[in-house]
Amino acid sequence: NYRYKRKEPKKKEFIPPTLQDTIEFFKSKGYSDLGAKKAYEYYSLGGWKDSKGNQVINWKQKMVSNWFRDEFKVKQVYKTINLD
Repeated sequence: NYRYKRKEPKKKEFIPPTLQDTIEFFKSKGYSDLGAKKAYEYYSLGGWKDSKGNQVINWKQKMVSNWFRDEFKVKQVYKTINLD
């Protein structure tokens, strides 16, 4: 009898983003540098683990689900022009 050994899927090694990566991602989605810096500091100080102690696997997903809030949204400022 031959036994086939199932190959376990290889886990990708998590490579944390740089602060610049985080800022660029936030800006590309319309969010501020401040939000990016706060999120980056939170995860980098915590060893890139979430609030439950689990290793972050997809940092962009974490940023979207936990840090993309209205308070960090870049506000559009419109100027009214008087044509008189």
